[in-house]
Amino acid sequence: MSIFLYHALFFLLSIAFLFPSDHLAVPIFIMLIGLLVISAIITPKIWIIKRSRVDTRNGSRELRRSRYEHSIAWMLFGSVSMFAFIFITEFVSSVDYGAGFLIASFFSIFISSYYYLSNSEGSVGKGNKMIAWAIRVFSILSSFIILSWSKVAAMGYMDLTYNDASSRMIIYAYSIMILLITAIPISGFIYMFVSLYETKVIERVYKNGSKIKKINLKYNSLPIAIPLIMITTAFLMCYGKHHDVVDVYIVRKSIELDSAEGFWCGGGYKTLGANVDARFIKLSEKDYREFIFKGNNISSYRLSCLSTYPYYEMKFVLIKASDIRMQMKADEINNDLKIVTKMKG
Repeated sequence: MSIFLYHALFFLLSIAFLFPSDHLAVPIFIMLIGLLVISAIITPKIWIIKRSRVDTRNGSRELRRSRYEHSIAWMLFGSVSMFAFIFITEFVSSVDYGAGFLIASFFSIFISSYYYLSNSEGSVGKGNKMIAWAIRVFSILSSFIILSWSKVAAMGYMDLTYNDASSRMIIYAYSIMILLITAIPISGFIYMFVSLYETKVIERVYKNGSKIKKINLKYNSLPIAIPLIMITTAFLMCYGKHHDVVDVYIVRKSIELDSAEGFWCGGGYKTLGANVDARFIKLSEKDYREFIFKGNNISSYRLSCLSTYPYYEMKFVLIKASDIRMQMKADEINNDLKIVTKMKG
């Protein structure tokens, strides 16, 4: 029971951090957290940390933890890591440090699920093999969909052809980052389903003289499945609150891996003003894509080299159909004004 108290405590603290301080739900969270702290003090012993000792002829020796105990311990570490990730995201505002705890939480979930699923004896049943193959197929399809979506997204905001988008390292960096972000909730739900479906029963046979005793050990899946629900829910709520910052961070990091701080036009290297945070991707000798970062906004431009000063021109990349129609109307009006001016002249 104590392990659920600690998971619930970290979960409620994480959720409370995501709400504004003046929100009506904050007093309720404070009350629940206080009750959990009191309960944790009353029952302070976490049984997964306890190590039993058995008597032998040479004295006492320490029992090794089972894989089930390792699974519960790693899941608790994953819950603590997710709590640290949300705390840093809310109060430190450092995406880089928070990403480290997020990755630690993800790997803790993976290791915990591995220990739990491997805590069995004998051959693997047909049902388990089907589940394993279904997870593999789902993972491959998810990776393919994310990679294809990354190419389509890059073709939009970078104004590239499909072949150009497929050859850029930025696409694969972007898809890998998206895959890591989506892997946490997806794997959480998969492991939750598998842990609830997979009931672990281990047989032990003991010989005591002429008598043979057969004991079945059945492991409870709730200490694995319930924390998975809490960790996944806290992550999804945090992403829902800060999805704009996360999306910009992913796009920016992927662009920085395949771009430069300057470009070559008019026989020399050039860049923008000192106060402008910009990156440039070279597509051909006189064709670049420029990205300007300002807060949580990323603006993309087509940059073409010219033979006269200032030796380059920039055109904003339009993605939405409404913006393109407005630009077409503006071009049409400018063309009409030029015709009228020539007629008057």
